[in-house]
Amino acid sequence: MSWRAPTSFEQDLLADTRNRWPEIIPLACLLTLTQRIEPLLLRNARQRFLPDLSAESESHLWFSPLVSSRSSREIVLHQGVVKVLADQLLNSPPDLPSLETAWSFTRLHTRHWTAEDRLERDLRYYALTEQVGRVRAGLTDILRLLAGEEDEHKRIDWSRLVKRALPLIAPEGEVPEEGELLAQYAALALGDAGDWVKMNRGQRLPDWLEGKLPRPVEQASLDVA
Repeated sequence: MSWRAPTSFEQDLLADTRNRWPEIIPLACLLTLTQRIEPLLLRNARQRFLPDLSAESESHLWFSPLVSSRSSREIVLHQGVVKVLADQLLNSPPDLPSLETAWSFTRLHTRHWTAEDRLERDLRYYALTEQVGRVRAGLTDILRLLAGEEDEHKRIDWSRLVKRALPLIAPEGEVPEEGELLAQYAALALGDAGDWVKMNRGQRLPDWLEGKLPRPVEQASLDVA
């Protein structure tokens, strides 16, 4: 189990960025262990590990083609780009800290995140480092939380997390049973039956999980005076 491989488009983006702004590649590598990058996380990573880089490099990364979406509060890198850069970090190049050091730094500087965001962060790391048992344990935790959650809106939030995380950490149908249950639940809860995750078993949801699906929207009627 590992992350999704880059598309040819993402490979071209990365090659172009390496050619035009090579200085931001090590900085981007350091930030691949989390699903989104906030300004303070970006600043702290540069100052801690790459102090010779100018502050301008943060802006270069923020507005670079490596970014798939951005707002004033965060950026998200293209998933395939993240895979290539994370593999580079895994190989411990001499100009970067070890993976374990980068992971400790990431956890420290995202400790203020919600439990849901921290769990998504951890699932990504466990998949990257091929800790299948921990991935399955994390997916089981989500199933347990869904089963005990009375707030429908929070169950929808968990479903969105599943839709974001599974295509990255379980590409090509490499989905454990817990992941398939979550994928099926999330597809029904979100009304999204797209191919964002491939399932092999296609089993019916168990009653305890089916009972946690959002209530159907009541049909509206229009009275004509």
